[in-house]
Amino acid sequence: MKAPKLANQQKQVYDFIKAHPHTTIREIRNGTFPSVQKPCMRISEINWLWREQNGIDHSTDLQHIVTVGRNGYREALKAIAKC
Repeated sequence: MKAPKLANQQKQVYDFIKAHPHTTIREIRNGTFPSVQKPCMRISEINWLWREQNGIDHSTDLQHIVTVGRNGYREALKAIAKC
């Protein structure tokens, strides 16, 4: 499956997660600030676009950026799924 075509803020979030797998939303926010204020919304948009561009039904739970666990502070760790 192909990676989604992204807008500027979405690309910044995607590139940060790609460079720093198993990262938290807080780390993404700190790493892309001030240009990206709400990385969790950008992740949702990326997953939506990925499903659209690959013809995947939106009612499924398939995602391109997934939660792979939690750190010691119970923050979700995000990574790009291998497709």
